[in-house]
Amino acid sequence: MQYDDVAAQRLANYVASIEFASNLWASDNEALRYLKSRGVTATMATAFGLGYAIDGWRSLSDHYLKKLMEPAGVVTKGKQGNTYDRFRSRLMFPIHDEDGRVVGFGARGLTAATKPKYLNSPSSDIYDKSSILYNLHRAAPAIREAGRVYVVEGYMDVIRLWQIGVENVVGACGTAFTKNHARVLLTYAPQIDILFDGDAAGAEAVLRSGADLALAGIKCNVLTLPDGDDPDSYIAEGALPAWRELQQTRLPFMRHVLKAAAALAAAAAPCNVADMARIYRETYALLESHPDDVERVVYLTEFGKMLPGFPDHLEVRQRFAGGPSARRS
Repeated sequence: MQYDDVAAQRLANYVASIEFASNLWASDNEALRYLKSRGVTATMATAFGLGYAIDGWRSLSDHYLKKLMEPAGVVTKGKQGNTYDRFRSRLMFPIHDEDGRVVGFGARGLTAATKPKYLNSPSSDIYDKSSILYNLHRAAPAIREAGRVYVVEGYMDVIRLWQIGVENVVGACGTAFTKNHARVLLTYAPQIDILFDGDAAGAEAVLRSGADLALAGIKCNVLTLPDGDDPDSYIAEGALPAWRELQQTRLPFMRHVLKAAAALAAAAAPCNVADMARIYRETYALLESHPDDVERVVYLTEFGKMLPGFPDHLEVRQRFAGGPSARRS
């Protein structure tokens, strides 16, 4: 990797961001109408550098140096060797590194026919999806001041929270939130709160992310939305009062696991013993991964109260892992 390659990719993304932002305000268009329908103010759209990729194949590839644009991922090459714009008829969200430089884009389709609904820039020399978080460069001062950071899934979730004054929030850029992201955030604040969508996919993503963090010795909290809501829709309906109410749902990840397991087991009982057994095994594995020895015992003891016979934490280990010696090192 040469410095010139990095500089060229940064320049290409910056030029593309200016082009997209200019397109958004050039005329009444589908992206602007979408933002208005979602209640995003002009001030917020400008602050976040939102843009519009027009419905054309060569808006960028015909007007800028292709050798500059292609490595940055804003234009791509077809099977016949022809180049064309990667993003077309999409609302554009610039993604920045920690120093505020544009390194890529998240792009939302604006029609039902546009597939996929969200399309991101590919990984590049300057865009590492395993460590880049949406809005971190902008949110950093608020995160440090609050000592806490909220992690949401979507770009619109970030903007909605920012619009009501919650500025210590970042987004996962359409990828899984992992221990690498968490380690970046821990350099800014000690508390990480995960706030994902209130649907089955969101619930599964919370468990995957929380488990990944736990295995790395990183603690986090979970805030839980009503079924079917995402932060954007939930806050849009209730604004700050809804946000304050949501704070009451905060639980340490392992306690969230216990609550979720109890609900799932209750739904499976009494007719589906296999499902109950699977839920209990998966719950045990997550609890056993907890990085704090004392807290792990507390959580395993609570877990034991969910099981027939109310075993203590040692008996729980004997049931699921063949005895105390199976404890993680």
